[in-house]
Amino acid sequence: MSDQRSHDLMHKSYQVLFLIYAPITMISIALKAMGGASVSFLYSVAFFAAVMSLLVMLLIALMILRHKKRLNSELESNLPFVIRHQFMALFLPIAFVSILVSSYRLYDQRAQAVEPLENIVVMVPLTDALDNPSQELRQIKQFLGSFLVDYPEISKNYRIELLNHKHQFDDALFAQVLEKSKAGSKYIVCTFSDVCSKLLAALQALPEDVPKPIVINTLASSTALPMQPNFSYRFYPRSLESVRALAGYGTRSGAMTASFVAADDNFGRNAVEEFGRAWRSLGGTLDEGVYLNPIGDETVLSTRVFERFSEAEKIPDVIFVSLQQPLNNILSELSKRTSLLLGMSYHNEAALVLANGAGEHASNIVMSYPDYQIAQRELHNTTALFLYLTLNKLIETDMRLKASPESDFDALWWEGIKLPYLNIERIENDAAIDVIARPLNESIFAIEPENRASVSIAP
Repeated sequence: MSDQRSHDLMHKSYQVLFLIYAPITMISIALKAMGGASVSFLYSVAFFAAVMSLLVMLLIALMILRHKKRLNSELESNLPFVIRHQFMALFLPIAFVSILVSSYRLYDQRAQAVEPLENIVVMVPLTDALDNPSQELRQIKQFLGSFLVDYPEISKNYRIELLNHKHQFDDALFAQVLEKSKAGSKYIVCTFSDVCSKLLAALQALPEDVPKPIVINTLASSTALPMQPNFSYRFYPRSLESVRALAGYGTRSGAMTASFVAADDNFGRNAVEEFGRAWRSLGGTLDEGVYLNPIGDETVLSTRVFERFSEAEKIPDVIFVSLQQPLNNILSELSKRTSLLLGMSYHNEAALVLANGAGEHASNIVMSYPDYQIAQRELHNTTALFLYLTLNKLIETDMRLKASPESDFDALWWEGIKLPYLNIERIENDAAIDVIARPLNESIFAIEPENRASVSIAP
């Protein structure tokens, strides 16, 4: 009988231990799988064990109250006090409270030592609308790889999350942005004017009591983007400076008539509006051009451009080009008959291919680009460069904000905005970066590698 009771006691002990530690183990595994835990398994177990100990203590207390009369009968027994129920009733609460306090203290110290990662969402076109690799993909990879290699310590405090917007903005994309914001992402880096303008409009339409992330716009030149303190900022040359440089170059060359080929979206129409204003202010005339679907097939788009400029009398002195999708074949043909003024949105690598294909007419292809004070190979990669500079500026500002919580993000953002090799001027809530225009074969893009200065572009 004694052996049977011992067996039953041991069996029940194992059951109790299983009931206590099985949930602890399962919860720890679940936290690990979800990826949200920032404390180790040891400290997690210590915390949950303390919680379970508290529950067991409450259970024992209830049972003591329930069997109080049976406990009083032990007063007449000769058992040592340390193994009597009276002693256990005093000892267990003290033990469990001690475990609870010490475990929680240990857990709390560990949790405070490991600060949560600041999540920064970077909205970029990894693919196009048809899920083909985007024109910018190579430079996006270059930007992210270069940044993580140059600043490996950033990964200890920041997590960079890429969100593929495919050069389009819809309700599904906005829902993802809101989900990231609700999960704690305070910053959104947005690229390209059309997507950014629609994102900002959607965020502004939210109720005032809904927390909104701070949006940093880059690779977005449209002057129609709303820049507001502690809400929206830009770190990229504006179309205003770009078209002024192109219009100035064109009129100084003796051109008087102009037309355009532009994307049929917020970005393209804003660029044409700014160019027309600048061109007319210098005495030129702007004829009607052609707006193209920004995600259309190249062959179809080229046909539309050809139809517009097929007749000799329809060819103006210059054609302003404001596209993100390259149309090298048709533009190469047009460069043999007129000058092309390429806005900054035209992909650098595509522009170089266009100039090479134009041959002896390469001098007719003029491109605007930031007025760099150095000549360096990395400056070819405008997309990668400004993604790099924008993310670096944002993280630098956030680190200073964390070091001085009483400071304001807006004030810290504008402090030290200028770079030693790029002139940046604050104009109200926007930033203006100096831009120049040159024929591609005379620009920084044509400088041979051995003639470039060996100066680092990292801030």
